Amino acid sequence: MNTSQKIPPGTRSSPRNLTPLDLKVKDNSAASKGIGTPSPNRLSSPNRLAESPNLSKKKGKKICPCGRSSAGRDWVIICSESSCKQQWHTSCCNLKGANSLNQSQVENLTKTWLCPWCFAVPYVRPGNHPAALNESTLLEKALSCSLVQNITESVKETLINSAPSTEVDLSGLEARLADLSKEIKEFKENPPTSVNSQAWEIPFDEPRPPIIHVKREIDCQIKPYELYEENFLENDAIETLIDLTGYLKNSADFIGEKGHGVKLYGEPYSYTGSQSTVTDPIPPELSSVIEIISTRLKLPEHKRPNSVLINFYPSSTTLERKDTHLAMHSDDENTIVADSEIITLSIGASRTVSFQPKHSESSPSQNLLVSHNSLYVMTRKSQNWFRHGIPPPLPTEEVDERFSLTFRCLKKQFCRSVILIGDSNTKAVNFGSGFGKFGESFPGKRVRAAKIKDIEPSDCTGFANVFLMCGTNDLRCENISHVSEIKNHVDVLKEKLILVKQLCPESKVFVVPVLPSKIPQMNKNICLFNSLVDKMLYSNFPDIWFEGIYSFVDRQGMLSDKLRRPNDDIHLGPRGIAKLVTYLKICIYKREQFEKYMKSHKNYKQESTQEVGPSGLT
Repeated sequence: MNTSQKIPPGTRSSPRNLTPLDLKVKDNSAASKGIGTPSPNRLSSPNRLAESPNLSKKKGKKICPCGRSSAGRDWVIICSESSCKQQWHTSCCNLKGANSLNQSQVENLTKTWLCPWCFAVPYVRPGNHPAALNESTLLEKALSCSLVQNITESVKETLINSAPSTEVDLSGLEARLADLSKEIKEFKENPPTSVNSQAWEIPFDEPRPPIIHVKREIDCQIKPYELYEENFLENDAIETLIDLTGYLKNSADFIGEKGHGVKLYGEPYSYTGSQSTVTDPIPPELSSVIEIISTRLKLPEHKRPNSVLINFYPSSTTLERKDTHLAMHSDDENTIVADSEIITLSIGASRTVSFQPKHSESSPSQNLLVSHNSLYVMTRKSQNWFRHGIPPPLPTEEVDERFSLTFRCLKKQFCRSVILIGDSNTKAVNFGSGFGKFGESFPGKRVRAAKIKDIEPSDCTGFANVFLMCGTNDLRCENISHVSEIKNHVDVLKEKLILVKQLCPESKVFVVPVLPSKIPQMNKNICLFNSLVDKMLYSNFPDIWFEGIYSFVDRQGMLSDKLRRPNDDIHLGPRGIAKLVTYLKICIYKREQFEKYMKSHKNYKQESTQEVGPSGLT
C-alpha cells in the first residue's frame, strides 16, 4: 500500500480509497515465502477461490455492508456463524494486515472467525469510555427532543380543541409549559450520565448482601505444624545468619509493625496489616539456607521457597511488653502456592508460638516452645484450620530479642488458582498448557467426587477459585425413584457449600449446573435438580455463581452431538472438554470484571448481614 497518498478529510477509510499495491510477484517460490502476496488478486494459485469456501476475490458490490467493491484489493471473508454467513471486506471488518497474508494463512485465520455483528466481548465497558460517553450524550439529546415534542403536541392539542369563535384559554398550556420547564431544569442539574448510563453497562444483577449461616463445629483434620527440629543448621551457617540479622538491626532496615519489625526479600508478599511494600533480592546468605532447607526437606522444584520474611522481636527491657509479640493470624493469601510448606527458622531467645483452631471452639489451643536454631514447618492447608501467633511476655517474664525467618513459595499466577471437584464428566480435564487445558495462567488441580456426598470441603483450601461440578451419577435413572431423592441431593449440596464457605471464606465459589445427556428421562431429573439448585443458591448463597450451560445444549434440550463422546449418551468428548474448560475460564473472567467494575464505580455497598437460624437451613 502506498502510504504517501493522503485520504481527504471526512472520507471513509474503505478499500475504494486505497492505492494499488506495487509489490510484484516474480515466481511461485517467492509467493510461497510470503513475498509479493499482499493482496488476493496477486496470488499465483488460479484455483484459490475454489479451494476455500470462506474466501472470494470479487463479487457484487453489495456483498459487504459497505455496499462497495474492493476492486480486488481486499479478501472477502464470510462469517462462520451458520445463521449469519455475512460477507465482509477485510478492511471493513478491521482485520488490519490481512491483505499481506497469503491464502493458507487467511484460511487458518478465518476458520472460526465471527463478524462484528455476531461477535460480542464478555467484558464490561468502563463508564468513562468514549463510546459510553457518546451514548450518554445521545440519551440527553433524545430526552431533550422528547420534551420539545411534548410541548409541540400540547400546543397543537390546545389550538385544535379551542373553538375559533371563542377566546383561547392558555391557562392549561401555561401550566404545562411551567411543568416542562421545571423538568428541563431538573434534567440539566442532575444529568443521567452518573446513574442511567451505568444501568445498561452492568450485565449483572445488583449484588445482594451475603448471608451468614450458623457456624459448624468442624474437628481439625490436620496438625497445626508438620515438623519441629532443633539445631537445624551447622555452626557456620547459623553464625552467618546472626551476622546478617545484626547488620539489619544496626542499620535500621526493619520496618516497624505492631509488636515487631519486618524485612522482606525475594518475591513480594502482601498480607493484612503489612507495612513493607519494598522487597530486595535474596542475599547469598539466605540463598544457601534455602538450598539446605530444600535438600533436607526434599522439596520439589515447584515448591522451592522464593520469598523470605524476617521478623524482629525486641527484648522486653527495651520496649513495652506489648510491643514484642505477633498477633494471631493465618498465612492464607492467594499468592502462596497451594499444598506448599511454610517454614520458619528461629534465631535468638526462645518464645512460645500458639496455634488456635478456627472451626472448633471445644478444641484447646496448642503451644510450641521454639528455641534458638530451631525450625518448624506448617502447610498452606493448615492456614485454613489454625491461627498462629506469639503472645506478649508475662509481666514477670524477661525475654531477649529474637529473629524469625519465614520461607514461603509464592507465585502471582495462584491469584487465579483453580480446584475443580467433579464427577466422571471432568475426568479428562487437565491443567497446564495445550489444547483443552487451563493454561499456565490458571494453575490448579482436579479432584474426583463421584457423587455429591463425596465432595470433601477441605480439598478447597488454598485455591482462589473453587468449582463444584457433581451430580451426573446421582441423577441417573437407576438412582432416582422419586422426586424427593432429588431434593435430598440438593440439601446435601447445600450443606457441603456451607462447609466450603466456612473453610475458604476468601475463595470464589462456583457451582456448575449438571450437563444434560441424550437420555430423556435422565434429562428430566437434571432439569429439576438444576432448577432447585438455582433457587437454593439464590436464597442462601448470593455470592456463589451459577452460570448457564446453554452452549452445551442442542435444539431438543439434550447434550449436543458435537460435544459428547462417541457412543456415549452422558459424557463429554475431547471437543466438549475443551468447551468446558473455556466455560470455566470465562466464569472466572466475568467474576473478576464484575468485582473490578463494582469497586471502581463504588456501587457495591456491604449491607448489614442477617443471621440465619436452623429454620433457614432446612
